[in-house]
Amino acid sequence: MKMQIAGKTVDHVECHLYVMDKISLQHCEDELVAAINVHKEICESIDDQELQDEYNEAFVDDFARAEKALEDVQWQLLKESL
Repeated sequence: MKMQIAGKTVDHVECHLYVMDKISLQHCEDELVAAINVHKEICESIDDQELQDEYNEAFVDDFARAEKALEDVQWQLLKESL
């Protein structure tokens, strides 16, 4: 269940970025921090190293995608403010 929560949080951040302002940007950043915390809890609960490695790899890919989207929005907001 927690794996789904972490993944859905990252997906939510990506969807939310289509309508973005500074308040929404902070909200998304906070959600990504929360997803990292959930990810840590999940990793601590997985005993099988192979399964843990697979989960880490999937999460890192998803997180990197969301982080890149956030960076793109930050640049867009910066350009609009100039």
